[in-house]
Amino acid sequence: MGAAFVTFIEFYAYIKSEHDVRADQLNTTVRKERAAVAIKYALNMQRAMLALIGTGRRRTYAHDLVYGTYQQYMLFGKPWNCATEGNEHAHQDMKKFFKNMANHNPNSTHGDCFQVLRLTVIKNHLLQTKYHLLPNSNYAAMRANHVLQEHSVRVQGKRRGADSGPKGAKCYGNKEQDKLAESARRVQAEVVQCAPCAE
Repeated sequence: MGAAFVTFIEFYAYIKSEHDVRADQLNTTVRKERAAVAIKYALNMQRAMLALIGTGRRRTYAHDLVYGTYQQYMLFGKPWNCATEGNEHAHQDMKKFFKNMANHNPNSTHGDCFQVLRLTVIKNHLLQTKYHLLPNSNYAAMRANHVLQEHSVRVQGKRRGADSGPKGAKCYGNKEQDKLAESARRVQAEVVQCAPCAE
């Protein structure tokens, strides 16, 4: 875990460095050079993360640290200039709220932005206080960021309903544990230990 934490700090410190330089002073060559260094730090961090957690768990956006970082350097010069990006569900909610609830009436007491902010606060409050009313599904647990029906007991052969076990908690059996351990050993041998050879 220490290696993953150190590589994260190195990546984080680099993409935040030299922010006293104006972006319009960074030409294409400098941006490419900085992107190459940032990608090297990102790959080191991904190797450390894979060694720590293995390949059994999905990390859908991990590739963005390589492809996305390069594009950010080329577009913005300094990737921290677009640091508000990255919360995909917030973007989806914003689009839905604006599409369905925007009010361009100049006589309205509240504008579009106020409506969106109010709906976001209401949504977060409801998910934190009324999560027990949500359906007992993995998707609902993920969106609410809460373990649903955590005291329910799994009934053999029953896959739906409140008695099908808790949702939102990753529970591994012996088969999954063995698979994760094997993945960790393989990644450690093939990726982490061979990292200096690749450089």
